[in-house]
Amino acid sequence: MTIQIEKEKDENLYISFTYDVERVRRIKSIKGSYWNDQKKAWAIPYNKETLLKFLQLFSDEEILAQDALDCLMLMK
Repeated sequence: MTIQIEKEKDENLYISFTYDVERVRRIKSIKGSYWNDQKKAWAIPYNKETLLKFLQLFSDEEILAQDALDCLMLMK
């Protein structure tokens, strides 16, 4: 099942996925992550370190990003 990343105009990436205990455990291990009840998504800080950690933790998953090019710019 696909994980979706959405970037808005604040300092977070919003991560949406079908509930799974293991996925929740992984996302909670990212420093600064929290559940945003209004967006019904997990929020993680939008920075290179956090994005790399997220990609490492979810490397076995299919990830779709609305602003994929924007996310990839952080990795350079």
